[in-house]
Amino acid sequence: MKKFYVFLCTALLGIVFPAVLRAATVNIVIDDPTRVFVEMNYTPVEGLVAGSNTIDVPEYTPVYIKANDGSFLLSVVRESTASNEYIYSFTSCYLSISTDETFTVTSALADDVRDASCTITVDHAADVVVQRTGTYTNVNLVDGENTVKFMSDQETMLYIYPAVYGNSLYKVTLNGESQMAQNGQYYLGIKDGDKLEILSEFPDITCPVTFSYANDESKEFFSSVKLDGVEVENFNDGFDAKAGQTVSLTGRINDFKLNDFSINGTHLSMWSDYSFTVTEKTEIYIDATKYGVVKAYFTVDTPEAVTVYRGYVYNNDIVEVTAGENVIELSTNNAILQVMPTNDYYITSITANDVTPDKDYNGAYTISVEEGMKINVETAAVVRDQTAMLYVDDATLPYYLCFTPSRGQEIILNSGNTELQFSEAENPFTLSYYGSPVGLVYVNGEKVSPAYEGGSYYTFSLKDKDAVRMYFAAEPASYNVTFTVNDDFTGEFSVLTDNIHPESAWAEGLKVLDGTRLAVVPGAGSSIKVFINDTEVEAVNGEYATEITADTQIRVENGVPVGINHITETQNNTVYSLDGRRMNNRNLHSGIYVKNGKKVIVD
Repeated sequence: MKKFYVFLCTALLGIVFPAVLRAATVNIVIDDPTRVFVEMNYTPVEGLVAGSNTIDVPEYTPVYIKANDGSFLLSVVRESTASNEYIYSFTSCYLSISTDETFTVTSALADDVRDASCTITVDHAADVVVQRTGTYTNVNLVDGENTVKFMSDQETMLYIYPAVYGNSLYKVTLNGESQMAQNGQYYLGIKDGDKLEILSEFPDITCPVTFSYANDESKEFFSSVKLDGVEVENFNDGFDAKAGQTVSLTGRINDFKLNDFSINGTHLSMWSDYSFTVTEKTEIYIDATKYGVVKAYFTVDTPEAVTVYRGYVYNNDIVEVTAGENVIELSTNNAILQVMPTNDYYITSITANDVTPDKDYNGAYTISVEEGMKINVETAAVVRDQTAMLYVDDATLPYYLCFTPSRGQEIILNSGNTELQFSEAENPFTLSYYGSPVGLVYVNGEKVSPAYEGGSYYTFSLKDKDAVRMYFAAEPASYNVTFTVNDDFTGEFSVLTDNIHPESAWAEGLKVLDGTRLAVVPGAGSSIKVFINDTEVEAVNGEYATEITADTQIRVENGVPVGINHITETQNNTVYSLDGRRMNNRNLHSGIYVKNGKKVIVD
């Protein structure tokens, strides 16, 4: 029905709005068809000639004029307005067309408009990529000397980097002066007649690395220096590195104002981390001024119950705290603390100068610290004495999937069934996702609505023995399950769905989702027979179970009493029902059982 409706709407649109399909006649005047080509709806237009080329263009169809390799577009002029169309990087021009129109295209060979040149000498051309900025065209290099042409007013810089990601170049010089890479890449301004040398192969040499500072305060700026990922101890004393090794610097950007950072006289920028490849004797210079400090007095009853972060959680700058009062110092530049409960605890009370701070989306409390602020945190252990069953049809479909209790950390969802131990204190739970064909949530077979219509954010509370089913691949079918019990039935039984949820209203019939496991469980001392769609089923671990994949009829009758007439004392912890069935002692329902030769009562 749905497909027919879409077809009918499409047909009506064609009847009511025939103008949608009309075409515009476009005349493209081309100076040289060997230098340019035209695409309509991303398909090349064949048979272009020098001069006029008439093309019928359906409305809303994209049309591009592009330069062939080695050529440039110099102008594309719209006749009706006598205006130049925008040309991207001298190579591509998009035409917006709504009526009949004429465009005149002027092109040129790239070498004919490049009015300047430089010389690039390279040891291993295959290891290097050189790109002209402005037109974003790559230079075809060979080993040895290369004459490289460029437009002096457009291609004013060269972008140089290794051909293989993660590799480094040994050295780049411009007119004999070594250049400093930015994260392994070089951005060099060029002029006519410049000479560049690019060496990719590192020599076997040792290069001293030293540090100099504007003042003693600046010596505290670096928190870590690593050589090929290994921490360098006492780095301020200097150390030796082999050419080709990587030095990684980590600065205390939040604690210092960085006035100057340079390597071998080249002034650089740093956003907390900076790495470079050693190529020669290296001097690192720092001029930094320490920000002011604010003190907070942080009191917590159970230190293992919380994680305290200087700044935000993602900075992973953890403050170690002990029971009682802790003095925490923070930079005035970033006087933020975040307090997050650990997985087995929750925060019962948190105040900063007697005010409860806001809680972030991830469960962390954010505190803007003021001088002398008193922060008090009280916690309690999470007692996970309740159980729920979580089912996900395909947890790999959403690009993003997050299931989180109100207190504590995210719970990882996997495809299939997952047993969840939880505490009442962790309610409500939230589910959010992004990027799946559907998103449907059911609790005990009842659909849960998102927090806002059409959204993908849910919030709901769980009770002991609840069953949650989440679907991201497709909406599940639902089926009717009816029960018949003979008039002379004298036993007792209960009905469970999803291995956990007791269905108290089974006598009225149930509507369950496709794939739901349904089990009939005899009461203590009851012997029963169970027929599913008139076929008798055997009990497994004391349960008569089936997976519901269609409408189903279940009939329950009296069984043959077996019972236990003689009790022999044992010590193997095996549990039996009063009718002699061996039970799964991990999921016993209320009743009387026999364990180690003695009767026991399970509430």
